[in-house]
Formats: sequence, C-alpha cells, structure tokens
Amino acid sequence: MRGFRLTRTKGIAQMGIIDKPYAFSDNASAQGLSIYPKTARGHIFFIGFMGVGKTTCSTKLALRLGVPHVELDTHIQQKAGKSIRRIFAEDGEEAFRAYEHQALCDAVASHTPSLISCGGGVVCHTPNQAMLCSEGYCILMEAAPKTILERLQNNLPPLLAVDNPLERILQLKQERQDAYECLADWVYDTTGKTVDTVCDDLYAHILSLNSVCVSA
Repeated sequence: MRGFRLTRTKGIAQMGIIDKPYAFSDNASAQGLSIYPKTARGHIFFIGFMGVGKTTCSTKLALRLGVPHVELDTHIQQKAGKSIRRIFAEDGEEAFRAYEHQALCDAVASHTPSLISCGGGVVCHTPNQAMLCSEGYCILMEAAPKTILERLQNNLPPLLAVDNPLERILQLKQERQDAYECLADWVYDTTGKTVDTVCDDLYAHILSLNSVCVSA
C-alpha cells in the first residue's frame, strides 16, 4: 500500500496536480457522508478489474452513507441508447471508450460528492487518469483471476467472450495493473469475502479517513 501511494504521488506531481486529503464528519453514518474534498469536488472512485465487486459494493455503500452513487456503465448505456454488448458489437471498443470518457466527465462535474463505480478499463486512458487523480479518492478493489472468472462466467462481458477467458483476464489484468496501482489511494482484496464483509470493511475505512486526514 505504501508503495502504491508513493507511486501515485509521483504521478500526480508530474501532472502538476496538488494532492490534498479528505476529512469526513464524525456522524457520517447518521447524517450521510460529509466530504471535504482534496480537490475542487471530492468523489470516491471505485477502480479495478471486472468482477471485483465495484458496482455491487459501491451501490450498497452509497445507501449506507447517504450519498449519491454513479455507475459509469449504466450512464454509458443511457447515453448510447444501447447495451454495452451492443456498443462493442456495433461500434467497437474505441467508441465505447469515448462514451466512457464522457461518462466520467459527467460524473465528476457534479458538485455533490459521490461514490463512482468505474469500468475496468477506465484507468488505461491518460485523460481519465488525470481526472481520477484530481477529482477524488481512489479505492482499488482486487480479486484473484480465478475468482473473477467464477463471478463472471455466467454472463461474460464482451472483452472476455473468447475461447480462454481466464487467459484473457490474466492478460488484461497484467496490462492494466500498473495504472491501477499508480492511481490507488487504498487497495482492498475481495477474494473469498462476502459482499457484506467487503461493504463493512470499506465503510469502516471510509469513516477512518477522518481520523488520519485534515480538511483541505
């Protein structure tokens, strides 16, 4: 974790982005999360590979914390008027990435701090990386490749619809891992854990930030 933080700090410095911490209200669980952003806004981004639990857990956490939730893939489908699968099949991955970038722009434009669930490949594009660095706190969710496949095998996303999906997971994860780790403020492995356990741990971590950070 410390290594990830140093790597991200170096990357932020190179882009000229000032990194400031969060502070959270002591009674967040009762009145909703009060976020004083390290930047102009102050969202919490959930990043990581497909199938690690970003959407499921961030949705539950948003309800528990009393803050808005944004799921980028849902936003993309609403804007495109078609499913992710159809975007890939009819328009290609490049078109999908364009939709994804716009969805991220729309999400961070909100002045209300939100929990934002990002697609697995959002970190691979430099403009997205800059926004993730400057507009919020990144929680990297992880899972073992075999666990990811078990979770997704009944409804494989387009990028994993190949003859050997496990090999594809390993390949894509390796390609993206440096970006994930560079952007991560905190890393959490969901392998072998229930959704309730993951949510409890993430909730505790978010609230604990108030005791180690000062407001911007």
